[in-house]
Amino acid sequence: MPLQSSGEISFSQIRTEMNFSSGSNTSATHPTTTLTSNTSDSNYVASASSGAWWSPAYLAFDNSSRWESASGVYSDINYVGGVTTTVDGVSVAGEWIQLEFMNGVTNISSVVYSGTGLQANFGQIVVCASNNQTTFTQLLATGHGYIEGTYNISSNKSYRYVRTICLKKFQGGNSFCTINEWKINGIIGVGGQVSIEDFRASGSTKARGVTGIPTSGQISFADFRGKEAIPVVSGLIAKYTGESWNGSTLVDETGSGYNTNANKGGAISTTTSSNNSLKYMTGGTGAGLQFPTGILPSTYTAIFLTRYNGTNRLRIMDGINQNWLSGHWNGRSGVAFHEGWVHYSDVDYYNNTWVLSTDQINLYRSNGQERGTSGGTSSTRLSLNYGMHTGVTYNENSDWAFYCLFVYNRNLSISEILQMEEYLRNRYQTFIMTTYNWYTLFNRINSNFTISQSGSDPDVQLQMNSTATGSSNTSLWYSQRIQNYSQFVAEFEIYMSGGADGSSFNVGFNSTGGFWGEGPNAPAFCLTFHVWQSRTNGIYLFDSSGNQVGFYNYAVGENVWRPVRVLYTRSTTNTWQIFFNNTNIINYSNPNNESWVTSTSGAIFGFGSRTGGVTHNFYLRRFTLNSPDLQD
Repeated sequence: MPLQSSGEISFSQIRTEMNFSSGSNTSATHPTTTLTSNTSDSNYVASASSGAWWSPAYLAFDNSSRWESASGVYSDINYVGGVTTTVDGVSVAGEWIQLEFMNGVTNISSVVYSGTGLQANFGQIVVCASNNQTTFTQLLATGHGYIEGTYNISSNKSYRYVRTICLKKFQGGNSFCTINEWKINGIIGVGGQVSIEDFRASGSTKARGVTGIPTSGQISFADFRGKEAIPVVSGLIAKYTGESWNGSTLVDETGSGYNTNANKGGAISTTTSSNNSLKYMTGGTGAGLQFPTGILPSTYTAIFLTRYNGTNRLRIMDGINQNWLSGHWNGRSGVAFHEGWVHYSDVDYYNNTWVLSTDQINLYRSNGQERGTSGGTSSTRLSLNYGMHTGVTYNENSDWAFYCLFVYNRNLSISEILQMEEYLRNRYQTFIMTTYNWYTLFNRINSNFTISQSGSDPDVQLQMNSTATGSSNTSLWYSQRIQNYSQFVAEFEIYMSGGADGSSFNVGFNSTGGFWGEGPNAPAFCLTFHVWQSRTNGIYLFDSSGNQVGFYNYAVGENVWRPVRVLYTRSTTNTWQIFFNNTNIINYSNPNNESWVTSTSGAIFGFGSRTGGVTHNFYLRRFTLNSPDLQD
C-alpha cells in the first residue's frame, strides 16, 4: 500500500514502501508445506566434526524437492542449502534451509516451530546467522527431544542470512522431525544509515524499480508517496501516473527524460481516488497529450490503465503517425488496432469500468485476458486522445480517464506481463476479485462431491462437479451486494461435459446455504448452463421470480473452455448483457430492477452446480469482477 497522504511518515515506512525492507517487526514464515525427516540411519555423515554437542551428526531430512539435501535442491527464491555448515568454528552436518534478508534482520526475538517436533531424543535443531555465508554464529540450539514451540533469541546484531540446521544426534533408533512452520520474528532492514542518494532515481532505488524521486535538490515526503517497487524494471524507459501530472507537464518518473507538455489545449484535471488514495487524470474531447518521440519504440510493451469517462466514447490511446489504437474504440473497450486488427469486437467488454491493457505490436490483453496475438504491423508515436484520429486529422475523440502508462523497449515475457498486471491490480485496486485471488475469496459448500482445485495463477481452476458423482449440489458463494453498483463486469471461463443437469451463476441470493445448481434461485438473477437431457441444452437467464427471461440454444457440454462475460447496469435499460464465447447472446432490460435491488434482492452471489442420477463435469477458472464504483 502507498504511504498516507497526510500526517507523519517515518523512515521505516519509507524503507518499506520503497522495498528497502519487509517492514519492521515482521515475521517471515516458511515453509509452505509440512516436511518430515528420514527415519533410518542410512544418511549418516561421516565428515561431521567431532566434539561439542553435535557429534556425530546425521542428515535430518529426506530428499524433498522443497529442501536442500545431498541430491535435491529447493528451487524457489531466497532458499539455499547444503549438508555441512561451520558454526562457531565447528563443522555441523545436517540438512538446512536459509532465508536471505536484503538489508539484514536485527533484534531477532524468537523462532517458532509448529508441528510434531523432534522425537525419541535423537534430534536437534540449530539456528545460526551470518553476513557472508561462510562464518555462522549460533543463535539457538534446542534440546534433544520434543521441540514444538517458540524459542526466544536475543540478538541485537544485524544478520543478512538466517539458517536453520536439522540434524540427528545419535545413530540408531527411530528418530524423525516434522516441521509445519518456521517463523523468524525480528526487525528487517531498518538498522544502519541510509543516504539521500539511496532514495534518488539515479541511485539504488531505480535499480529496485522505484521511480519518480528527484535527482537533485530537496526531497519532500510527498516524493515518497506511492513509490513502491515495480516488479519488472529491465527495459522500463518511461512511466507516467496521475501523480506525474503537475498541471502543465506529464513527467516521466523513470528519470529518462520522456516528459511531455504537448497539450491539445483542453483542461486536464486530477482526482484522488477514494478507493486507493492515488490520482488519476481526466479530460474531455478537447484535452489530450502527445508523448515524445521514442514513446513508443519500434519494439515495445505498453501497459496502461484507462477508461471512458463520459458520453463521448471513441479512442483514448491513439497513434500520432499511424492508424493505431489500443484499449478503446467506437464505444468498445478491450480492442486493439495496429495498422491491422490485433483484436476486434462488436461488443463493449467493459463499458465505463477501468481497462488494464497490455499491448505489443502483435499482442493485446485486457484485464488479464489474452485477446489477440497477431494482425498488427507497426508501432507508433503515442498520444493520449491527441493523435491522428483524435484531433490531428480526424475527430474520434473521447471523454477519458487515465491512471498510468508503463513503456518498455522490449517484448516482456508472459511471466513478466503477469507480474506487472498483478502489481497494477493490487496498486490501483480496480477489481473486487482477480484471477489471482477469486478462488481464495469464495466460500465453498460440498455435497457428495468435494470441490477440487488445480493449476496455478492465473489459471487456477475449480472443479465443482464430476460425471463420477451423482446427487451432488455444490456451491461457491460470497457476500457482497454487487447489484447495488451502477455497473459491474464479471468474467470467467467454464468447461462442461456430461448428460445432466446444470450449473449457474447467481446475483442477489438471500442465503449462504448454497445455490440450486441449475436454478432458478429466486430472488437472485440466475444464469444457468444447462446440459439436462429433458430440457433444451443451452444458456438460460431467470429473473428474481424464477421466470425465464432469456435463452441461447447451445450445446454447452462440449469439453472446451468457453469465456463468459456478465455486464450489469443498474438501470431499466440493458440491465443484463450476457456474452458467451465473445458473442452477445442475451440482453434483458428489467423494468423492476430498482425495486429488486432495494427491496427483494439478497447479498449473496456465486456459483452452483448440480448432478442427479445423470451427471456432468463443471470446471471454472479465470474469474474476475470489477466495478467503476470502486475505482474513484
